[in-house]
Formats: sequence, C-alpha cells, structure tokens
Amino acid sequence: MIDQRFAEEIDKAKPLLYIPAAMEASRFDSCFQWIKGVFSPLGVNGIVMWPDVKNKRFRDLDRFSAVYIGGGNTFRLLKHVTDTRFNDILQSYAKRGGIVYGGSAGAIILGKHIMTCSHMDDNNVGLNEFDGWGLQAGIRFGATTIGKTTR
Repeated sequence: MIDQRFAEEIDKAKPLLYIPAAMEASRFDSCFQWIKGVFSPLGVNGIVMWPDVKNKRFRDLDRFSAVYIGGGNTFRLLKHVTDTRFNDILQSYAKRGGIVYGGSAGAIILGKHIMTCSHMDDNNVGLNEFDGWGLQAGIRFGATTIGKTTR
C-alpha cells in the first residue's frame, strides 16, 4: 500500500534511484532484483542502483524521479553516507522538494535519531554520532517513510 502511494507520487518518465548501502555488498544484486520486483508491477520500470555514493554530486540526482534508500544495518548506512558526504547532498535534495523514500534503515536515518535500531543492528562500524537527518515528513508507516520534506 505505501509502495503504491510512493509509485503514484513519482514521475515515471524518470528513473528511480535505489541506494542499498546499508546491505553487505554481496547482497546488492539480490536487493536490486527485489526492488525491481516490488516497483515494476506498480509501473516503476526504470530503476538505477548506486551501490556506492562516493564522489556523487547534487546535480547527479537531477535525472531521477526520487531516491529509495534501502534497509540493512542502520549504523553502516549512516556511516557510509556521512563519510562520503552524500548525507549533505541528499538532505539538500529533500529540502528542495526531492522525494526520498526509506525502508527500514533507510527510513530510520531520515528521523531525528537512529538509536531506535540498536536492538536489532550492531554498531560494528564504530559510529559515534547517532543523529539522523530529521527529514521525516509526509506519511509514516512502520519503518517506512514517504514524502517531501516540509523543512
């Protein structure tokens, strides 16, 4: 239901960007098959996966209808996007009206604090800062967030 709402909100003429950085690299291919299986029946056929966001710039997001940040280890995800400074790019994208959708870890980092995941994720990356982005706006459903930011 929430995936359907997300699919209705985006411009299907532009591809969806999928970021699986919270997962182990060995699972990227199966994650990509999974997301295509979820969104293809909803009319979202153009999906591009960025397994790594290092050296990406704000203008690189222009060609996408929205960004889907996948699940996995929340600590790993937040460390990766912070270390690559992609967090600044994605927050800017959201603040300018870009649609950012997160599942599980991807939704948790959009909130104010990520420690809600500490009972299920191990901090095996040595993350010391646990603040999320505070971008959750729109519709919340479980560990999934959809919407444009109101900040």
